[in-house]
Amino acid sequence: AIVAFLESTDFESAIRLAVSIGGDSDTIAAITGSIAEAFYGVPEHFKSAVLDYLPDEFIKVLSNFDNNKGKWKISSSSLNIDFRAGTIFYSRFIIIL
Repeated sequence: AIVAFLESTDFESAIRLAVSIGGDSDTIAAITGSIAEAFYGVPEHFKSAVLDYLPDEFIKVLSNFDNNKGKWKISSSSLNIDFRAGTIFYSRFIIIL
């Protein structure tokens, strides 16, 4: 995944290189996509294309994530966790396209 990112020139080339590695390519590309998003960002046309394929429940989750500035917060009486997540979700759906 790291090699695919290092040899890439943009987000799309990173994903294409990761998929071309073979093996467990969806996982490799998801990891590569996470790294590539942090460096290149995800092109808007990829984001909008993904939204066309997602069920409304998934779009609501993404909307909540974006509204919270990329932070998930899980709380219960015995647990309180804040953490960042994101690109893997986008990347896995981009690969399917």
